[in-house]
Order: sequence, then C-alpha cells, then structure tokens
Amino acid sequence: MRYLRPTTLEQAIAGIGEGGIPLAGGTVLVPELKHSAGENVTVVDIGRLAALREMKVQHDDVQIGAAVTLARLSAHADLQRYATALVEAAETVGNPQVRRAATVGGNIALGIPGADLIPALLVLDAEVMLFGTAGEELLLIEQIIKNGMPAGRLITGIKINFHESRRSRFRKFAWRLASGKTIVNVAAALRIENGRIMAPKLTAGGLSKHPSRLPLAENFLDGQAWSDSLIEQAARAAAAEVVVDVISPPAEKYRRKLVAAGLRQLLTEMSRS
Repeated sequence: MRYLRPTTLEQAIAGIGEGGIPLAGGTVLVPELKHSAGENVTVVDIGRLAALREMKVQHDDVQIGAAVTLARLSAHADLQRYATALVEAAETVGNPQVRRAATVGGNIALGIPGADLIPALLVLDAEVMLFGTAGEELLLIEQIIKNGMPAGRLITGIKINFHESRRSRFRKFAWRLASGKTIVNVAAALRIENGRIMAPKLTAGGLSKHPSRLPLAENFLDGQAWSDSLIEQAARAAAAEVVVDVISPPAEKYRRKLVAAGLRQLLTEMSRS
C-alpha cells in the first residue's frame, strides 16, 4: 500500500488523479483495506487538511468541511436549530467512538445504500462543495446521488441554507439500537405558512442503491392543513411510492411498513412543534 499525506488541496487532487483513495475518518475504508491487505492501493490522507475541518456559519447558511466529524456536527447549536434532520441523522451513525472519527464527506462519497446523512441532506437541499484541477465547484446533493461523484474531484464540504420557518426531522430503523446497520431511514422537511404545509420534502433510504425523494407524497401534502388523516394518507402514499430493490432481509413488505411508520412519526412530531 502506498500512503500519501498532502498538505494542500492541490496535492490531494494530484494523488487522487493518480488513482488514490481519499482517507479521512477511515471508519469504513480502513476495515476494507484490512480485508484486502491494502494491495496495490494508494491512500490519500486528507484528514489533516485544515480547510476540510472548518465550519463557517454566515447569516443565512453554514459550510461544513468534509473532514468535520459527525460528533462535532451534531453538537453545533445552529445546526440543531436550522438543520435538525442532519443532527438527528448524525447521532444515529454507529456509536460515540465511531461518530468521533466518521466524517461528513465520507458519508457522502462512499455511496452506501443506507448512508444516514444522505436523506437529511436531500430534504435540506444541501449543496456539495467540490475541488478539482479546474478549481471549486458546487453541486446539489441530488446531482451527486443521481450521477455519482465527478471524476477527479474531492468533496471539500457541504453548504446548507438556513430557513427560519423550515422544520426538519429524521428517523432511522436499524438492526440494533446501538451501532445498528440501517434497514430503512426517512427524513422530512417543510415550512408552515398560515397553518398550511408548504414545500414539503420527503426522502427514504435503505431500499435501493440510493436514497430517493418521494414527489407523489410531497405533492399530496403541499398546501394542505395539518390533520391526523392527512398524515396517515401521506405516510401510506410514501410507502406505496418507494422503489424497493434490495434483496437482503427484511422483506419488501416490511420495509414499506417502516417507511410509513417513520414518516407518520416525523410528520406527527412536526405538526406539534
């Protein structure tokens, strides 16, 4: 195994351009390297690049560096207020020891079907900050999920706009309460204007290769006033809408029930907040 520790983003990109694999927290990559004995692998250690460990809060947005740990993210007061779903998602990843090492960028870049940050980032309309030989680039998280990571780019962070009236929540169903592998996760975000639901965004993960938005259920909620029957119908609509193509247990029927249960819980809590 070849190990590189760049001191600049330019050096990191050069190493990645030669086929190197970025390493920050290493909670997923290191066990994989142990399994393969690291043969014919170049590792580019980006964990100590100061630019990737910064969190910048401005008056209407936050920029979270790719090497920011999930523990640090979940403790941030502004994120707890304006991006509740992201904080709740970060708090469900592994155990405290894992969260002290796992990073924001790694959760995005690895493309794991049950990655817990992705549903939250989708409903928050997060933008992914990239760096490559042509300089900086900003892409919606939805574009990354749909098209994959652009070649020769490094995730340097994410950007989330703050909306005073936006509410967001996240729920995860896992095999075990602690350090559990995700079965299904769901996230929701919306605004309330004059007692009506506006611009709802719903996402479910753990069902296929990537988490996905649920536009039919979103349209069902948009512009409506809260009611228990509305929440129930939206939860059922979401469960019917999701695409399930994973072949591992539990069965499709059970996963759809979890989608409905999760969104029912989130929407009920959001209606009362």
